[in-house]
Amino acid sequence: MTTDLYERIVSQRGTIAKIGERIPGYRGYMEAQVRREADRRLRDYVVRQFEQQLQRLPGIEKALMNSSGLEWMGNTRSVKTKMQTFIDRIRTAARGYSGLFSNIKIEGDELEKLYAFDEAMLRYVDQFAEGFDALEQAAASNEGIREAIAALDALTLEANQAFELRKDVIISLTGEEAI
Repeated sequence: MTTDLYERIVSQRGTIAKIGERIPGYRGYMEAQVRREADRRLRDYVVRQFEQQLQRLPGIEKALMNSSGLEWMGNTRSVKTKMQTFIDRIRTAARGYSGLFSNIKIEGDELEKLYAFDEAMLRYVDQFAEGFDALEQAAASNEGIREAIAALDALTLEANQAFELRKDVIISLTGEEAI
């Protein structure tokens, strides 16, 4: 008898979507869960990309030391600290676009704004790659080092400001301070 009941239940099972249709608010909850998961994956990917760029710095510093001694180490350390702070901010920021039980729906234009900031983070990965390329070339030629470091330093400040703006947009849309 227990086996027959089990077979009947299993054979009549529906999809999670059918369950969701019967529970008020469940669909919106699942959509928010999907957004949070996508946000987490995007940020994890972006963090890995920035870390790969930052891992280039010790090799560049070695080349700088070979050509100029310790002259540029304070400057490169400053870039490294600011970039690591930026990476850590991305890694530790609260996930998702709205709280678990938030009644606020972020859709359409608002969601496009958030995606624009996410896309900007991906563009910053490319900009950091170009910046490290320029610094690497400057170290090899022993020319333009100051300018290359200054450009990377400015980029770290801009990227941090962009991430802060993203946070401000989310707060203005959701009213949630944690993101």
